[in-house]
Amino acid sequence: MFINGKPAAIATVSRVVCEDDGPSMQMAQGSDKVFINGYPAVRSGDKTNCDAQVMAGSPDVRIGGGTVTTLPIKPEVPDWLYKISDLTLLFAGLIGGVGGAASKLGALGRMLSKAPGINKLGRVACRAGALMTATAATGIIARPLDVVSGQKFLDGDDELDFVLPSRLPVAWQRYWRSGNPAEGVLGRGWSLFWESSLQIWQEGLVWRAPSGDYVSFPMVPRGHKTYCEAEKCWLMHNADGSWQVFDVSEQAWHYPRLEAQQPSRLSMMTDAVGNATSLFYNDAGN
Repeated sequence: MFINGKPAAIATVSRVVCEDDGPSMQMAQGSDKVFINGYPAVRSGDKTNCDAQVMAGSPDVRIGGGTVTTLPIKPEVPDWLYKISDLTLLFAGLIGGVGGAASKLGALGRMLSKAPGINKLGRVACRAGALMTATAATGIIARPLDVVSGQKFLDGDDELDFVLPSRLPVAWQRYWRSGNPAEGVLGRGWSLFWESSLQIWQEGLVWRAPSGDYVSFPMVPRGHKTYCEAEKCWLMHNADGSWQVFDVSEQAWHYPRLEAQQPSRLSMMTDAVGNATSLFYNDAGN
């Protein structure tokens, strides 16, 4: 079977070449709903048995369903290394917050400790490197209370003011975090989805998520994307210079191209079937 003139990839059968593990690696994951010649169809994000991920596919073809694993996957980064990394972040955070851990985390760690509006115990650090991601010091969360930092979170039904019905409903959800020093339109610590932005900071990027949480990413070249394991989302740098962040549900948040140190405001939200909500701002930024 061909997709846009190219052979479709399928789990178990399709082979890949890996610089580290050799030319005989195989696709190990695919859709649990769509099958080609009896094998799961491979999509963007599915993994090989050497733990590499498919980074791109046909832009006009979407294959749905969940993910099924047909072959054992050898982790590129062993679990023990993730645990050591997480414990390092945890104890560094307990001793001195992200500021105390900055020397251990490098430039992206320092970015979290210095970026305006980011709490000294930032929630997530998606670091550069081959699939090297880790939860930050406050990654142990028991909403509505963060048991490490003692921060309180409000983001439930009581903070949902209304929903605008449409093919892509707009939920006017308020988010509040006691340790968030940012001043939003609703005051200190509060965030609304349309206040989301993407901004350059030193040699990386900081994404202010619709929830008001801050996530750091490495800089991504045009036409490429990077995955944040902790937040389960992708950051993609499109060929035209614009950006998008999307999660496993394939809901995406879109941002115009970045201009120097100015934040790029959320411009559009889309879903997997092409429904979209566009945002426009007045001179006051509202």
